[in-house]
Amino acid sequence: MSNKYMKFKTKVIAILLAAFFSLNYTSVSASTINTSQLSEPIFCTQDPDPNMPDIIAEGAVLLDLDTAKVMYSHNMNDKFYPASTTKILTALLAIEYGDLDDIVIVSEEANLVERDGTIAGLDLHEEIELEKLIYGLMLPSGNDAAYTIAVYVSRKVTGDPDMPMQEALEYFNDLMNKRAKDAGAKNSHFSNPHGYHSDDHYTTPYDIAMIAREAMQYDFFRKVISTRMYTMEDWNGFDKDDPTKKEIRYWKNTNRLIDDRDTQFYYPYATGIKTGYTSNAGQCLVSSAQKGSLHLISVVYKCNSREGKWTDSTELFEFGFENFTPKVIAQKGEIIDIANVANHSSDDNGVVGLIAKEGFKTVIKKSDIDKLQKKILAQPDIQAPLKKGQVLGQVSYEIDGTTIFKTDLIASRDIKEKTLLNPNIINNNSDSNSPKLQFKNIKDILIVCIIVGLFLVVLINILKRRRKKQHIFFKR
Repeated sequence: MSNKYMKFKTKVIAILLAAFFSLNYTSVSASTINTSQLSEPIFCTQDPDPNMPDIIAEGAVLLDLDTAKVMYSHNMNDKFYPASTTKILTALLAIEYGDLDDIVIVSEEANLVERDGTIAGLDLHEEIELEKLIYGLMLPSGNDAAYTIAVYVSRKVTGDPDMPMQEALEYFNDLMNKRAKDAGAKNSHFSNPHGYHSDDHYTTPYDIAMIAREAMQYDFFRKVISTRMYTMEDWNGFDKDDPTKKEIRYWKNTNRLIDDRDTQFYYPYATGIKTGYTSNAGQCLVSSAQKGSLHLISVVYKCNSREGKWTDSTELFEFGFENFTPKVIAQKGEIIDIANVANHSSDDNGVVGLIAKEGFKTVIKKSDIDKLQKKILAQPDIQAPLKKGQVLGQVSYEIDGTTIFKTDLIASRDIKEKTLLNPNIINNNSDSNSPKLQFKNIKDILIVCIIVGLFLVVLINILKRRRKKQHIFFKR
């Protein structure tokens, strides 16, 4: 066999083997898609603005109920004594752990109320539904209702109806602190269910707003805090004019913002929530208001006048409604863009939708609406095959260069890759049970060609050897 032929054969084999192994190599794009999400909501900037609220409270915050977006703050992470705004958390635990239809027996814990503490006027050994107890807690701000609820919840959670009173109150304190942290309150500590002053009982405007936001998820809570007056029959009292009838108990809401008969401080958009006062805490108010689709929570702590908590809260609400608007930045599954796909099958148009993997709703300044910019970063060369949900890029939304949201862009559907032979073509004349040679893609075809090529090289080599042997035989 000639050297020229051996070199040619070696090159052919090398080329075929290289082609074979290259079929199993998958190229990796140099660009990597960042799939990280923004972990924290963006705080609304407070640029110098003549329309900013001028309040007297030492601590305040205004945030959107739906998104927890902060619109205004003043010492919002400083610690303050919350007074009776504490009862928002007590009511939240009662709703989440209790049964509103449960009959609760008022026991010795009701006698723990301090001499100057506010009360609902519950009677010892009174049997009262939990639903009514919550009204007594939130409207007249009854400390007796707070103690009764705390003991009831602890005994119900532990399943121990005989749990000692003091142990039950301590257990409830633990529940309060755990639930507060779950709500996003990071700088608070609660040591009683009512808010009567204690040095180790404190929270922040932001923390109590986040707790109130949790409570506002419950329809019953919203119903209670928006009630101006609640009436019920007294447990022991009888009507002086008619001893056969029970005396009526009146629980009036202490929140003047929701009282449409209050000509001085009534605010038509107000929906709740809770007042508070002690000499250490000062005048406090956690309130809510809704106008259109914008629902706000305001907190003002340590106002130096009784009127201040009403005027501060109203001013904060007006600031929020006047300057901010809800905005759906992107909806989950929304088609953000479209892209052409290379190497797609012949029966496909090769166009795929790039859809938002996650959605985002926020609140932005009305003056920032025109500044909102969308930036799309898609893979430059999208090749079939594609799977629905496959990450193909990313979209981000910015205001003045600050990213407020970003999410992955994913394929809206599957797309098959291009094939040289149609596997669906079937010879109708052949037996249906007979085997058919079908090629699914280019890779299969190349593998067959390589195998055939190698077979031919070996065959040629065998024939050459036989020819050489015959030549030597005839020569002899």
